[in-house]
Amino acid sequence: MTPSPRWDFRVKGHKQKGKAMAGKRIDEKTRQKVRESYRKGVPKKRIAERFAISVTSVNRIIREQPSHETGEAEPRKTRDEEVKRKIADIERRIAELEEKILQLETRKKKKGFWF
Repeated sequence: MTPSPRWDFRVKGHKQKGKAMAGKRIDEKTRQKVRESYRKGVPKKRIAERFAISVTSVNRIIREQPSHETGEAEPRKTRDEEVKRKIADIERRIAELEEKILQLETRKKKKGFWF
């Protein structure tokens, strides 16, 4: 008895779970074409289909994009560095808002408005 198309993993759109793909290397020429396509605004899914790679691989290649100065891949920021940067941005924004509040309070007091 042959399996029905519903469960046949060879049918387009069905993925067999539990099997890892062979770790094929993506050559530098393909990587450059992936980056170029991404810069032109091609959706990641379409890039993956065009070059027969996964969307995850497309994301990884984009993240590994060489820096302009050195030509080497930029090191990925650690989560701690990202959190510290976000906290610093929030603290800066809070200080700006506190300054605006003080300015508004001063203006209202000069005009005779009470809180």
